[in-house]
Amino acid sequence: MASSLKAKVPDLTLLAKKNKGQFPSPRVRRMIAGDDTVKSHGTREMPIWGPIFHQIENDQDLGNVRLENLVKYMESIQQK
Repeated sequence: MASSLKAKVPDLTLLAKKNKGQFPSPRVRRMIAGDDTVKSHGTREMPIWGPIFHQIENDQDLGNVRLENLVKYMESIQQK
């Protein structure tokens, strides 16, 4: 599918490297939750993951735990 996209698919293992060696946790969290928008993603009508995590359970804290776990995983796969 990546080849059919208009915008190049980013290498998510290079986020820290492209951010002066620091993993941008707050920015990643905002992107996943849908608080930040990316022009290449199109309109806000495109599904975002933050609400999906919270819909699985009525417990908002559990959604936050899922979001934090994903951010930590993404940080763990960064290339040095």
